Amino acid sequence: MKRIYHIAKNELYSLFYSPIAWILMMFFLVMTSADYIAQANYYIAGFQRKEFMEYITNSITASPSDGIFFGVIHNLYIFFPFITMGLISRETSSGTIKLLYSSPVRAREIVLGKFLSITCFTICLLLLVCVTLCALCMEMVHPDYSSIVGSLFGLFLVLSTYAAVGLFISSLTSYQVVAAIITFTIFFLSFKGRRPLAGCPCCP
Repeated sequence: MKRIYHIAKNELYSLFYSPIAWILMMFFLVMTSADYIAQANYYIAGFQRKEFMEYITNSITASPSDGIFFGVIHNLYIFFPFITMGLISRETSSGTIKLLYSSPVRAREIVLGKFLSITCFTICLLLLVCVTLCALCMEMVHPDYSSIVGSLFGLFLVLSTYAAVGLFISSLTSYQVVAAIITFTIFFLSFKGRRPLAGCPCCP
């Protein structure tokens, strides 16, 4: 467990020392805030027209058509490959993977350490989402906290899946750009086949 922790810590250091992670977090916060503002303006206009609305919390956060969380998923599938592309391929291209294999570290510990580091980065992104959710909870009179917590957990699972796919693709090639392109293609094809759930109360 200690080896996994050290691998994850070193990977996080290299991740946050590079400008890519900070640029992604900045763009992510701006895009998430813009989605929230657009949603808030839509529902404020509906209240002004005295329209009756149900499941407002769920509609704003988890609507398959334009909810905040689905917007987060849609935004991150564009940027996430740039974070995961170098998890394993960077070690392979630089030759440091041979040093890891020659050290008393198992391949399982390397993979788990890399995955733990990208999971910690995912939690940082979720904390940025919570900033927007705090604004939502302050504006609404009786927000559905159970729906928000459940949606956050579901978002964490989706982003963890992103991380697992990116880590796997990164282990298949020594070229980071190739890993990013393949990961982006997989995410794009998975989104292209997604359809709103039939009978969902928050679907249009």
